[in-house]
Amino acid sequence: MWLAHALTLARLPLIAVFFATDRGAWWAVAIGLAALSDLLDGRVARRAQRQRPEPWPSWWHIGTWLDPLVDKLFIAGVLVAMLLRDPGDAALVALVGVRELALVPLVAIYELVRRGRPRLPLKAHVIGKITTVVQLVSLAAIVMHLPGSVVLACGCAILGAVTVAHYIAAAVAVD
Repeated sequence: MWLAHALTLARLPLIAVFFATDRGAWWAVAIGLAALSDLLDGRVARRAQRQRPEPWPSWWHIGTWLDPLVDKLFIAGVLVAMLLRDPGDAALVALVGVRELALVPLVAIYELVRRGRPRLPLKAHVIGKITTVVQLVSLAAIVMHLPGSVVLACGCAILGAVTVAHYIAAAVAVD
């Protein structure tokens, strides 16, 4: 599992690219590398899970919360860098970041309210993974000024809202 965790953590240094370079090819490369590491870490983790030792060591479960956390940090880093470089992209940034803008505060509140009671485990779900992929594609399209950027950003907003609704429904079902 250490390889899956390393692939997940490899996205964090890529955030620096967005603050250290001007918008353009380097940003697109960093987004592509992040998407690739996100794809690979899941495949490596699933393969390792099939070969897992019994009983599972405690560090084995790190990926269930590490991957979604790193995804959020990466997307947030890109969005902040985009706003700093071009405040005119604020509407597109907001559309791409709908999930993070809604979900991060909701998760914090949920964790505080549910302290000491059964909680929904923080882990990636299929809808969240799909949303992350569409976010990364949208960000690359925005960075490269592609014509479909607005449509992709709107798709992110819709998927983000669906993802938030999914997590809320799952959290309510815990009670």
